[in-house]
Amino acid sequence: MKKSWTEEELLENYMLLPNERHLVLSKKTNANRLGFAVLLKYFQKEARFPSEKQDISKDIVQHLAHQIDALPEDFFEHYRWGGKERSYTDHRKIIRDLFGFREITSKDNLQLIQWLKEQVQLTHDMEDLSDQAYRKWKVEPPSKGSLKRMIHSAIDTYEG
Repeated sequence: MKKSWTEEELLENYMLLPNERHLVLSKKTNANRLGFAVLLKYFQKEARFPSEKQDISKDIVQHLAHQIDALPEDFFEHYRWGGKERSYTDHRKIIRDLFGFREITSKDNLQLIQWLKEQVQLTHDMEDLSDQAYRKWKVEPPSKGSLKRMIHSAIDTYEG
């Protein structure tokens, strides 16, 4: 994801709609409100969650913070990030459910690998293709690292 956004791009991509704002404001703290807003809008645009806080542009965080009367520091310094953090995992589940997505399974990974093996002869832009496949299947994609390993496996199988 790019790091620098124009005001027009922020308005187009990261403006909270009234129903989204209502959902965001239902969270108890500014850190959780802003964290939820960031995850929501990121997922809405990318059909995946960011791997780490640093993946998110400060421009986006500042834009979302302004909309809910929070400070960017509420996200960067106080939002508890990671798979073991209850709010973080709850937020991700709510967002997946909102968009009709589900968590990835080992069966999904096998399906993608098989599909990639079929696609590799047509194109080498496998990362974009796999993102499209997960979006179509309404499955939250694996981490970028796991995805790259699956893509390389498919390419190696094709070239081998």
